[in-house]
This record gives sequence, structure tokens and C-alpha cells, in this order.
Amino acid sequence: MVVLDVTQEKIIEIIKHAIAAIFLILISACGENRSSVELGIGAEQGISIPLAIRDLTGGSINIYLTCGWPDGTRLAMEIDQAQGMARASCSGLAPEETSFYLEIEFVPDTQEAVMLANATKLVQLVAGENNLAFAESDYVYLDDDGDNLTNLSELENGTDPKDPVCIIGFSIIGSCEIGA
Repeated sequence: MVVLDVTQEKIIEIIKHAIAAIFLILISACGENRSSVELGIGAEQGISIPLAIRDLTGGSINIYLTCGWPDGTRLAMEIDQAQGMARASCSGLAPEETSFYLEIEFVPDTQEAVMLANATKLVQLVAGENNLAFAESDYVYLDDDGDNLTNLSELENGTDPKDPVCIIGFSIIGSCEIGA
């Protein structure tokens, strides 16, 4: 009878240890899946900055990426002007379908900041490293003053993207006149 009680105690102890081990494995597996998903935009990778925006002079470009848009964290991206690339890293994302929102802003030397374009991308993330790319067709170019010229076009032509009255030559397009 005494031997049987010792065996029962050992069996109960083994079961407790097995339950604890299973619990730890489950917890670490869940945490590992979440933290191992990376949006990799590293040294060799990046989001290509549209050429027309790259060529703007007389100010600076800021690019922001929101990981898990609309509720995610908005990150200022590192810009490599020489390569025309912007880089960031979003960690701690779950391996699921996730939305990313990109905003491109230009800060002219003589005016306040102007938002030029934005883009949204839905990506199925997987465990490990993931890459994000935006095509030219993904971008929506903004027109703050509603004159049918994008903010980018106005900056390229030397007009104020926040003023709907602009004259650049003699041809009329929308509210603005453009031509030679």
C-alpha cells in the first residue's frame, strides 16, 4: 500500500510538470509568432520614392509609414536620397492580413509642409521577414486647393498648392492656366 501512494505522488508530480511544460510551450509559441513577423525594409531593401517627388528641389521630403493602419504606429521613414529609397521596420506584427499606409510630404524652404501623395497596401504577413513595395499606380496624388492640379504639379510649376488661383502661361486646365 505504501508503494502505491509513492507511485501516485510521482504520477501527480509528473502530470503537473507535463501541464506546466505544455502551458509554457503554448505561451512561447504564441509570443514567438507575433514577434517573429517583421516587415523587412532593411539595408538592401526599401520603398522606392516616385521619381517626380525625388526630383523636387528647394525643400525636404518626409515619408511616414503606418503599420497596421488605421490604428497602428506611424513611423518616420529613413530616406536615402541617393538611392531614392525610404526604409523602416515594423516589428511585433501578427502573421495575418495587415494594412499599411504611406504618406509623402514635402517641406518647401519658403512654405509650410505640403502632403503630396499617399498609398495603402494590404499585405498577408507570414512568420519571418516580409517585404513591402508600392508601385507608381498605388499612389494617390493630392490636390489640396481643388484646382485640378496636384500639389506635386503646383510645386514643380512654382505655384502655391494651397491657393486655387494660379497662372502658369496661357492654356486653361481646371481653375489654373498652364502653357508656354
